[in-house]
Order: sequence, then structure tokens, then C-alpha cells
Amino acid sequence: MISLFKTRPEPGALALREVPRPDAAPGEALVKVRCVAICGTDLHIFAWNAWAESNYRPPIPMGHEFCGEVVAVGEGVTHLRTGDRVTAETHLGCGVCPQCRAGRAHTCYSLRLFSKLGCGCFSEYTAVPAAMLRPVPEGVPDTHGAVMEPLGVAARAVDDARVSGSTVLVMGCGPVGLFAVAVAKALGAAQVLAVDVSAQRMELALRVGAAAVFNPVKEDVVACVRAATEGRGVDVVIEASGNPVAIGQCFAALDRGGRMVMVGLPSEPVPIDIVKDIITGERTVIGAYGRRIDHTWLLVERLLRQRVVDVDALLTKPYPLEEYEAAFAAAASGKYGKVLLQPGGLV
Repeated sequence: MISLFKTRPEPGALALREVPRPDAAPGEALVKVRCVAICGTDLHIFAWNAWAESNYRPPIPMGHEFCGEVVAVGEGVTHLRTGDRVTAETHLGCGVCPQCRAGRAHTCYSLRLFSKLGCGCFSEYTAVPAAMLRPVPEGVPDTHGAVMEPLGVAARAVDDARVSGSTVLVMGCGPVGLFAVAVAKALGAAQVLAVDVSAQRMELALRVGAAAVFNPVKEDVVACVRAATEGRGVDVVIEASGNPVAIGQCFAALDRGGRMVMVGLPSEPVPIDIVKDIITGERTVIGAYGRRIDHTWLLVERLLRQRVVDVDALLTKPYPLEEYEAAFAAAASGKYGKVLLQPGGLV
């Protein structure tokens, strides 16, 4: 089969390789991949920044966001059958540590990550631990199934923030931020504001539910947010940028007693004035890492079944796998929501 690899520890260095099709080992399922999406992690590996260099050792197969069809199951797998459409939870807990037993498998003390298991999904087939696979609901297209995992990151953040009836600021309109705008509206936010520097992504945010979008290069974001909220600031912030300056603006734009859920990953330590930013304003800061397993997956399934999130507005037309260079260039441009690839054909 054909599979996309990061071949060398340097920027770029992606290549298609012909490799043997894997078998479903005990506890695994073999999946024929129908559609995949490029993640921020993939872009870090593509660019080969300091974070990627410290976490990965090429050659490695690329990709972890996908939708596919089970074509074989290994020994001991009883909850999956051939023909099932699936996507994957990318965090695999041990199931027995105190975190897993407390329903926090996403913060397992022995957490395993899909991107480090050598599976890869930018390929025609992938063999995946069956415990990571999740059903794609009937009627949900392959393109939506491929983004259930990142949609889940946004849904978990919005769910934790308790946005119903609240004013919400989404800081950063990358794919997760854009999904957060759409999910916040679907879960009853009274008003959603957003911030980004890309004109194209600002337009997408407006399309999926933002009442207003601000460009920090051209506008005083904090002043704009306060003007839109009668001077008080927002009730909730979803921080999806990971930008240290933006994080400071989040605190300044958050009303007293407000809630901030942090999803973006800064590349360096971020200074915070604990007294001013948190204590005296009684603000709550929540970290969100991945999805709550399986609470978040059930929420995402409901959102997709009910079609209350405009997923299509945030997806590109799938690129053939052979056009991976153009797909990665599009994803790195910051102009789009989710960039899709098609390894095995949409059904």
C-alpha cells in the first residue's frame, strides 16, 4: 500500500512510500481509510520545529485524524465487525490507574498517543488498537467522520465552559477555534465573539456563528470586546491560539467571575499576574487536554446527528493523497479550516 512518511529530521521531508499492508494483530482492527484530515501536530512535524524534534524520531508514518471502514479484526476484538465505519480517539489509557478509574482516561498516568504508536493514517490502510476506535454514526459523511477527533477537542472545551446563555470569546480561529465558535452557538451561547489575524478565517468564524470577529493587528481586541459587552467583558473565553500576548488579552477581556478554558499550546512559558488575572477577579481557569472519554464522543455524535454544527463550511474539498504537498501548503497557509486528504476513496 501507499503511505505518507516523515522521512528525515528536517523541515519538509515528506514522501509517499510503498509499504506492506498491515495485518490486524490481537486487539487491533484493520481499517481501510476513506478520508483524513491534517492536524496541527502534523504541521509541527512537517515544519520540524523544536517541539517536533523533541517528541518524534523519523521515519514515522503521518496522520491520526481519519474516517474508515473496518475490513478485519484481530483476536480478542468483539465490539467491532467488518463493514463498521470508524474514527479514532487518539488518547489510549491503561484502564487501571487512578486517573482511568476516575473516568479520566485522557490524563492516564501511562497515556499512549496514536501519533506515537507507529500506526499512521495518511495511507490506504491502518492497523489500530481496537480500544481507540469509535463509531461514525449512520448518515454522517466520511468527511465529517474524519474530523470527529478535533471537533471533540472544541466540544469538550465548550462543554466544560458551560456556555448556555453566556457571552463567549474564542481566541484564535484555527480549526479547533472555528469548531469552538460553531459548537458554542449550538450549545446555546447568547453571543460569540472571535479573534484571528487571517481574513479568511475571520469570514469562516462569522459564517459558523460569530456575531463579530476582531483582528488584533488592526484593532484593540480588549476594547472591542468590552464595547460589544456593555463594558463588562465576556462570561467565557475559549483560548485556542496558544499565543502568549493573546492569553494576556483573554484575561483583560474576561469579566469578573468568568471562566477561561485553555486549549491552545504555547511554545514558551506565559507570565500571568495571579492576583490581578485570577484571584481578585475570581476567574476560573480550566485546562482542556483532548476529549473526556467517552462523554465528549457521545456529545460529538449528537451534534453531528442533529446537524447543528456547520461542519462543511470548515472543510476543504479532499485532496488526493498524491497531492499531499499542496494539501500541507494549504493547511500551513492559515487560510482554511480543516484540510482533507483522500487516500482510499469517499463512499
